[in-house]
Amino acid sequence: MTEFASYIFLFFAVVTILATLIPLSPKEYWWIRMFDFPRLQIIAAGIIALLGFYLFNHGKGTLALLLEISLLICIVYQSWRIFPYTPFYKKTVLDTRLPESEQDRIRIVVTNVLETNRNYQACLDMLRKADPDVILAVETDQLWKDHLEELEKDYTYTLFMPLSNTYGMLFYSRLKLINPEIRFLLEPDVPSVHTIIEMPSGAPVTFHGLHPRPPAPQEAETSVPRDAELIVVGLNVKDHPGPTIVAGDMNDVAWSHTSKLFRKNSGLLDPRIGRGLYATFNAFYLLLRWPLDHVFHTRDFKIVSLRRMEKIGSDHFPICITLSYEPETQNEQEKPVADAQDKKEAAEKVEKAETMKAEKGSLS
Repeated sequence: MTEFASYIFLFFAVVTILATLIPLSPKEYWWIRMFDFPRLQIIAAGIIALLGFYLFNHGKGTLALLLEISLLICIVYQSWRIFPYTPFYKKTVLDTRLPESEQDRIRIVVTNVLETNRNYQACLDMLRKADPDVILAVETDQLWKDHLEELEKDYTYTLFMPLSNTYGMLFYSRLKLINPEIRFLLEPDVPSVHTIIEMPSGAPVTFHGLHPRPPAPQEAETSVPRDAELIVVGLNVKDHPGPTIVAGDMNDVAWSHTSKLFRKNSGLLDPRIGRGLYATFNAFYLLLRWPLDHVFHTRDFKIVSLRRMEKIGSDHFPICITLSYEPETQNEQEKPVADAQDKKEAAEKVEKAETMKAEKGSLS
């Protein structure tokens, strides 16, 4: 192995090992939790390093052998974490077997438009192509509301909270809304949508639209606000049983510990499992993508289709899902269940967020 090549492969090896070890910590600091996201990229880095050491330095030193074993362990572990989000895993949400004429269906588009993106027409064209019943558009300011105004001709039920802080929300529905409201669950500048949607059959379905603050240096020093908002909604779903859909840009990947904790405490299903990654972020960079935009739902629903839509000038791809409401067959799908430790951890996350909220209030 040449000296230059050895440094390159050593770099990839160190990155792979550290990026695997760091997120094992339960701490919520942003620089720890950021490593929950790029698991596929970590696998790629590990494979590059492993091949490099094996091809150019195999059997030539104890350090190289230890690195190869460590890399193999990292690759296997990271692959295990994302394996449920491949077509090789068992689907947790089954495909509907009903003919289209018998389906009580709802089609939802979730789109993070990127507030600074001004390609309004691309967004409108995408929505016309998707033809959803319900639209949740986040990162929407007043300009976005004004330029999407034509949607109101077809979507007579609306709920708006345009903001210039990247947390604005616009909600459109063809289906009747009952008691729609905007809530600020944990932070005074981060809204969420909550309503009951009347299905074509007349069945009421609870809908929660979220866009929690991400763990990032310019947003939040820790993942506590994001984690707690997901958990608060998850516990609300558990306390108010019935057909429910939770959708939005969660600023969290499907395979994270928090996402699993949310599903266990809420009992909601993730339709990605057994189907694929459907990576929605970052639309600008092919090699840096992971699933941030989600739709979770109760066992009352089965899948008609799940699609990642085309680019609209945003750093997110829109996600489009069509669900068939089939409560009579819900027992065919296994419900996630929280154990005592899951419930305790969920309560601690909410308590921690409430403490931070109180501390901020006392300082302001």
